[in-house]
Amino acid sequence: MVPPQHDKAKAALEGVVNAGHLTSEVVDGFRALFAKGDQRRELVDVNEIMQGVLESLSSDLYDRQIEPRAELTSKLPHVNGNRSQLQEVMSNLIVNAIEASHGNHVRSDAFEKVWLGRDSYLDSVPGFLELHLLKGTEAEDHTLYSSHTVWQSTRAFEAWTKSEEFRAAHARAGNETTRPLYLEHPKFEGFQVRQTIARKAATA
Repeated sequence: MVPPQHDKAKAALEGVVNAGHLTSEVVDGFRALFAKGDQRRELVDVNEIMQGVLESLSSDLYDRQIEPRAELTSKLPHVNGNRSQLQEVMSNLIVNAIEASHGNHVRSDAFEKVWLGRDSYLDSVPGFLELHLLKGTEAEDHTLYSSHTVWQSTRAFEAWTKSEEFRAAHARAGNETTRPLYLEHPKFEGFQVRQTIARKAATA
């Protein structure tokens, strides 16, 4: 039988109590902020305020599957300011970052749904070899995508851009449904193969 670990249990309970106190202080601060004439200034610990704000937003962060990592500078001197106003500023910054990140994920999912559900009309185009939708880096306000096609020749590609298949595939481009999904107009970049290296076939 494993003996009870009183020290660990005590530390865990103290952590819960401290977190509850921090959250309560943030809520009280917001209430005080909207109280008439509350402009009190005092020496405050910025790190303590940040920890309290993060704790008050922990439920929202968890629901959005966001794990915050606070890198706080130790031994910061206390600053003279209004605790409620500092709490509001920090909370707004975090909430804005959450909303920007969440909005980008929603747009990315919608963009991929449009692309994966569309008919490219490429199966019957002479000289077409492959199409890849590539997903790149994610920023706060956008995700980088690239549509990569491979053709037998430049002539085959140019013929496709003048074909009925091309017009049909791009008929919905820039309409009211797809326009909000783009940060800016797509840019074309063409490349010609100068070297190809393939894995050598294994010998028996």
